[in-house]
Amino acid sequence: MQSKNHFTSRFSFLMVTAGAAVGLGNIWAFPFIAGQNGGGGFVLIYTLALLMVAIPAMIAELVIGRLGQASPSVSLNKVKADNGGKGPWSLMGWVGMGANILVLSFYAVIAGQAAYYAYFAVTHGFETMPSVAIRAIDNGFKTSFHQPVFWTALFIGMTMLIVSLRVTSGLEKTGRYLMPALFILLVVLVAYAAYYGDFDRAYDFLLGFDRFQLSSGVVIAAIGQAFFTLSVGLCGLMMYGAYMGEDIKLPGAVASIATMDFLVAVLAGFAIFPLVFAENMNPGAGPGLVFMTLPVLFAKLPFGDWGAFVFFVLLTMAAITSSIAMMAPMVGRFEDSGISRVRASIILGAVTFILSFMTTLSFGPLYDFYPLDMFSVTEEMNMFALIREGVNHVILPLGGLAFLLIAGWGIRRHNLLAALNVSDGAFFNQIRFLIRYIAPLALIVMIFMGWFYG
Repeated sequence: MQSKNHFTSRFSFLMVTAGAAVGLGNIWAFPFIAGQNGGGGFVLIYTLALLMVAIPAMIAELVIGRLGQASPSVSLNKVKADNGGKGPWSLMGWVGMGANILVLSFYAVIAGQAAYYAYFAVTHGFETMPSVAIRAIDNGFKTSFHQPVFWTALFIGMTMLIVSLRVTSGLEKTGRYLMPALFILLVVLVAYAAYYGDFDRAYDFLLGFDRFQLSSGVVIAAIGQAFFTLSVGLCGLMMYGAYMGEDIKLPGAVASIATMDFLVAVLAGFAIFPLVFAENMNPGAGPGLVFMTLPVLFAKLPFGDWGAFVFFVLLTMAAITSSIAMMAPMVGRFEDSGISRVRASIILGAVTFILSFMTTLSFGPLYDFYPLDMFSVTEEMNMFALIREGVNHVILPLGGLAFLLIAGWGIRRHNLLAALNVSDGAFFNQIRFLIRYIAPLALIVMIFMGWFYG
């Protein structure tokens, strides 16, 4: 991968990188995590965490990619050499790329279920079904085995197709069209929820503080969601940093991306909670909020099947924009080794599909299989939980911390200044201070609290 693979415009970079950040974490996870942690107070802490932790970490990862101009492991080695660094910098590149494929293996299963629900809404419909039958669809899908395998394969195939194309015809065109379409669909859903749901209660819940109780668990959840929602630590952003045009001022671009990411998360809350409150359901229903609670709500509303279709298409689109960022880094590494993008995409798609069986089986016949039950911390985790928790609580925070330390302490001042593409002065010094001190310290606290008190 060399300079010929740059994005053609700032808009393209913003849309594609925002797509990498916007995914299931925003539309599937954010509403139920906010619901479980008190609504408005959680959103406030989440916002502060974005500003103080996630955005500096995102800048750090993009800086490394921009300076390295190659796949993650190669970029890290190049940046180390150019800045007189020592130690195995490239190790985090390999760990991040491998973790991306692991994440994609379960991400594809969840996204496949979203695609199936969109198909079901059109071909069968939820409106004529009783609540018990609708809730049973989730269990039926997961235990059937052949259905999740088919829809997972379809989703992985879509990801392979997009990533196998050249950057300008694959990643760039996908981001340019899918992200604006995603925003439009989300606004339509918010309008639908505002008209048919209880928007006032949803507003009070998401932006009010009457239900909020400050605790270490809420702080950890907010920092974790802010950090993970921007996809920092897995090298996908580093890959997009290598594709970035030379004219882009990095802090401003990241601010725009983080704003879009935040808006999608909050709008997802406003698309879901008015419907939840209209039926007096529990906003803290957890992960089942999307696949079990929402279809029941849509079944009771006018044009509910169309509302369900639009929502699950939106969820699938958000997953696609993130999944291509997960596969792209390893494809870039294959390219650096002389292997074509098509062949690399096929190889990685096949590996991802095989790994996805761990999640598919964990949702079905091996739900109660706990591979590491000999350890107290993992005794109740099946294969899906081990992958998810291992990535979320170990690889992501450590990867983000490593990139912050590299950008803040390993990259020479003039190189960091050039990568940020800003003038030397107070603004640059503030960004460097955040990268060097504030964000690493906050991440260390989050890691410590998550590992020892989570």
